[in-house]
Amino acid sequence: MSKPSPKLEALSTFLADEPFPYILVDANGSVLFENRTAQRLGAARHLELYFGTPSGQTILHDGAAQTTPVPFSFPLNGQDHKATIRRAPLQDASVILVIRIANVNRMAALTRATQAETLASLRSYESVRSDHRFAAFFDMVTDGHAIVSQSGRFIHVNQAFTKIAKRSKNELTDHNFFDVIYAPVVQLQAEEEYPELSEISPATFDAEILVGETNVPVAVSITSNGATQFPEFFVIIRDLTNSRRYAEVKALNAELTLANKSLDEFNRLMSHEMRAPLSRIVSAAETLHRGEGLHGETGRYIKIIDDAARDALLQYSSIHSLSRGGKRVLVPLEPKNLHHKIMRQHELTAEQKGITLYGEIVDPKRSEGPPLPVDASDAFLILSNLISNAIKHTGEGGTVRFSITVDRTHSMVKLEVADTGSGIPEKLRDRIFDAFVTTQGGTDIQSGIGVGLSLVKRAIENRNGKIQFITETAKGTHFFVELPFEENNIEDIGLGHEMQDHSKMVNLSPGDTVLLVDDDSVSLELMAARLRKHQLEVITATGGLRAVRALKEMKSLPKLMFIDRNMPDLSGMDVVRTVRRRYPDQACFICGLTAYVDNAIVDDMIGAGMDAVEQKPLSAENLGRYLGPVDIQESQPV
Repeated sequence: MSKPSPKLEALSTFLADEPFPYILVDANGSVLFENRTAQRLGAARHLELYFGTPSGQTILHDGAAQTTPVPFSFPLNGQDHKATIRRAPLQDASVILVIRIANVNRMAALTRATQAETLASLRSYESVRSDHRFAAFFDMVTDGHAIVSQSGRFIHVNQAFTKIAKRSKNELTDHNFFDVIYAPVVQLQAEEEYPELSEISPATFDAEILVGETNVPVAVSITSNGATQFPEFFVIIRDLTNSRRYAEVKALNAELTLANKSLDEFNRLMSHEMRAPLSRIVSAAETLHRGEGLHGETGRYIKIIDDAARDALLQYSSIHSLSRGGKRVLVPLEPKNLHHKIMRQHELTAEQKGITLYGEIVDPKRSEGPPLPVDASDAFLILSNLISNAIKHTGEGGTVRFSITVDRTHSMVKLEVADTGSGIPEKLRDRIFDAFVTTQGGTDIQSGIGVGLSLVKRAIENRNGKIQFITETAKGTHFFVELPFEENNIEDIGLGHEMQDHSKMVNLSPGDTVLLVDDDSVSLELMAARLRKHQLEVITATGGLRAVRALKEMKSLPKLMFIDRNMPDLSGMDVVRTVRRRYPDQACFICGLTAYVDNAIVDDMIGAGMDAVEQKPLSAENLGRYLGPVDIQESQPV
């Protein structure tokens, strides 16, 4: 080996103690220098042999042409050994090639160490809790992020999620996804149990998170990680409280609320206007029937007019009540009263057709307690309609029977109606509860009060009840209805005496003064005629303004006032407020009259200063409570 040049010597000195094997060769492949690591490896002679081959010559030529490393392999101890070759960047004409040889033992050890470190990292990754794994990523975002299991259990939630939900991580992990997020679209899919998230993922929808007594609107996005055995779901929620879309929704809801209020007020006015003419017929027929003592055909026809007008009122009230859904006022059921009203409603029709009608009350655990928590209006509508149908399809000499069974063990009232009529044709049995299905002349099924079996079924379903029937051609039909007790919303308010505080009722004596106020002159005349038969002095006022003038001319307030709520010039409530303000020391029992009764109306009327509220038309029974005892068998309650 010739004496090295100063630059070669400097390069050799630099590489001498490097841990990797380095060999310097000239352009012909002759070894100029090898460091201690290369000497221990014994690779120099193997390289010189390799560079004598065509492949080695090509590598020498490629290495001399550039200063970037060129990888190659050469035989070493019976195996190919990896190395790189490149020209040393020396500023002279000599060509020195630097070869770096891979240390087999060192590389194997490094590989084994790397693999061991990777395996340990993986095991450590699997052993730590999920919230540690995801916290670093999720806590950087502002939207609520969560990892949820297939069953809806929270695995991890970020800080933004806890902030929106106003719950800690521990509180959330104790709840199901659907306990925290209320999504009507999703809830409809779950009958008794929550759905698995795989059934709805992927999905985006609007929902609400219950925070205290308020709801936070959120947009929800759900996606799956795609695992088949143990899938996890990524949930993102975004608070919509201050978003433009939520503001628009709030504005629309405000408009809808206003529209609903307007519609409700319209319904009240329409109810008043629609019921007014029917109320006149009822009042006139009742006055003739009771006051004149009519008998024979005349009395029968007057009774028919009375019943027909009451049926029309019932039809209107039933349809209108059903249309209001959950806003309805529920009247507790008294089985005896229901039985009495049913018999009064249908006994004349049954008698005219030569049909025997009878009913019974079955109450094995009879108790003298409060009325039953079942809506009396619904019960009467259902039972009356079924009986009307039974009478219609039963021939002369047949029988229609009904029963009202109180089942306190199962918290329900059972209604049954059975007849010996023609039965329901087989082809119509699956459709009798559809709207507008008729069987007249063998093809019609109708309600005697005109509401139809479709509305009957709707009334039953609104109260979570059931209706079934069995029928046989030419032998009759038997209907079975179950109405469960209501858990709430039953209020001691309704038509007539259920609304009144009996301790405050007025007791009139002959000669006492009664003031009647109504913008309907016919109603005034009929009501005045009924009161004068009790030897009372009756003063009438057509409208609220005339009532105020009449009161000014009186020496003292009348003992009793009946005043209509809706009048065009001055409402009944305004008249009452005026009376209570001007005559604070004078006693006067004021009874408000209205065709439309619900909680809000009663509260308004009582709040204005009225002592009682009655629904028009005022029946003989209800009027009698102000005048004296009335025999219930002679009364005509609506």
